[in-house]
Amino acid sequence: MYSMLKKIITEKDIYRQILLLEQLLNHSQLTAKELAGKIGTTERTIFSDLQLIRSYLPQNWEIDSDNNGIRLVSYEQSLTNELWEAFLPHSVSLQLIKQLFFNKELNVPRFLDDTGVSYETLKRQRTKINR
Repeated sequence: MYSMLKKIITEKDIYRQILLLEQLLNHSQLTAKELAGKIGTTERTIFSDLQLIRSYLPQNWEIDSDNNGIRLVSYEQSLTNELWEAFLPHSVSLQLIKQLFFNKELNVPRFLDDTGVSYETLKRQRTKINR
C-alpha cells in the first residue's frame, strides 16, 4: 500500500525524505555520503532532511548517528507502519487524494484551513496529480 502512496506524492522534498527513510530501513547503517549518493542529493540536504524527519518520528523510533554512520532505530519491536502513518500525512497531495476518496467534492476553504496551504499551492498539487 505504501509503495502506491509513494507514487502519488508530488512534493519533491517529502518524496526525497521517504527515499531517505527507506534507505535507513533497508540498511543497518549508512554514512551521509552514502545516503546522498543513493538518493541523488547532497550531504547537506541529507542532514536537513534528517532534522525534519526526526520531528515526525513516532514514539519508539529514533535516528541515531556516530562516527560510523547514521541508523534508524526502533524500540519495542515497533512496526514500520507507524513510521508511514506519522510521516505521510505531511504530504498535501496525499491529503488531497484522501479527501477526494472519502467525499463527493472537496470543501476547498476547509481543506486550505486544515492543511495550511494556499489556494495556489492546492492548484499546483492538483495539476501535478493530474499529470
